[in-house]
Amino acid sequence: MLLIQYYYMKTITGSKLKPPYIPKGWMGTFLQLIRTVKLTQIDSKTIAQYKIADAANASKVTRALRFLNLIDNEGKIIEEKMNPLRLLGDDYKTSLRKIIENSYSELFAKLDIEKVRQVDILNFLIAEYNYSEFQAKQATILFSYLCNEANIPISPDLVEMNKVVPYKLQANNRGTKEKPKERLEKTFASTDKTISSNDYI
Repeated sequence: MLLIQYYYMKTITGSKLKPPYIPKGWMGTFLQLIRTVKLTQIDSKTIAQYKIADAANASKVTRALRFLNLIDNEGKIIEEKMNPLRLLGDDYKTSLRKIIENSYSELFAKLDIEKVRQVDILNFLIAEYNYSEFQAKQATILFSYLCNEANIPISPDLVEMNKVVPYKLQANNRGTKEKPKERLEKTFASTDKTISSNDYI
């Protein structure tokens, strides 16, 4: 009976627990945003308003944040997880590292991240999560970006993956190399909404 319940729960929650494959620029914009704006809920309106991604891709962002255990199934911010990411310097990196190691625990357990080859991590994601090659590459790029943000040692192959600009990000920015922080500042400058002092930390 317990075994049946285990496989049932794995089936109904599996899609929410797969490593995300959103462009790293979207995640970078979000990590910049939470240091500036006090949010309590993340939904498609919030994601589109602050130009994290367009409304059509909002669900991909929320799935990524659920995977990292930063929001619950209703999109409510999990403060005990989110607040440490508003810190600066080494405290921020340490907090992010804990989140990454917990969320990607299966990947850390099965692969030697400091030595893994690109082909091995791609094959792991394809076999374990039924990803296409494109999805696996995007997921690896995001993972290597997050590891770099948190100062987690990674293999030379993963370092190279972090240098790749994902195809979708290039398409959204039409070939520009605008940084997430610059894009976020433009969002605040151009938004029709007047941001009150309560919105800021």
